[in-house]
Amino acid sequence: MQSKFASTCALLGLLVGTVVFGLVATPALSQVYKKCDSNGVCSYSDQPQAGAEAIAVNTVVTEFAKVVVPVSTPNPALTKPQLAGPPVVTVRITSPIARDTVRSNGGEFEVMWVADIENLEGDPSYQLRLDTVPVYEGPLTQVILRDVARGERRLQVRVFAPDGTELAQSDTVEFYVQRVSVFSPARQGGTGGNG
Repeated sequence: MQSKFASTCALLGLLVGTVVFGLVATPALSQVYKKCDSNGVCSYSDQPQAGAEAIAVNTVVTEFAKVVVPVSTPNPALTKPQLAGPPVVTVRITSPIARDTVRSNGGEFEVMWVADIENLEGDPSYQLRLDTVPVYEGPLTQVILRDVARGERRLQVRVFAPDGTELAQSDTVEFYVQRVSVFSPARQGGTGGNG
């Protein structure tokens, strides 16, 4: 008895699944009929049968109507703003500080600068000059210089537009680099003193 009940349930599930799938895939004007036997097992069909009752079915849309998108003019608030005049650029070196002393036995230290840029289309590039000699060119605003000789040094940054036009230059920053002398006993591995 249980196996007959299980097989009836399985058959009913398959039938309901088929009917539901049929409802989804059928046109909007389809009709479903329900017929129950004396044991209470109900069957569903799209064909009328003797003793079956018609069931009102809510139709399901399986294909959506195409949405017509009107062509519109671009929204000025969303478009790229027009540049108001020529680029306005300022740049200043923030490290090392003017008249500062950099203590580095290897002559290695960091140089940083900030640039305020308005009305420039594209990204700027920078040129860092040490004692009037270019030592860096690129997009960064922070670089590490290595093996800089000791003594008084001068730094300057120049800002360039993407087309290579020079836009601005920083004030020259004078600073001092202290390194161990090449003649220092500490550098030669000695212990110092008069030996």
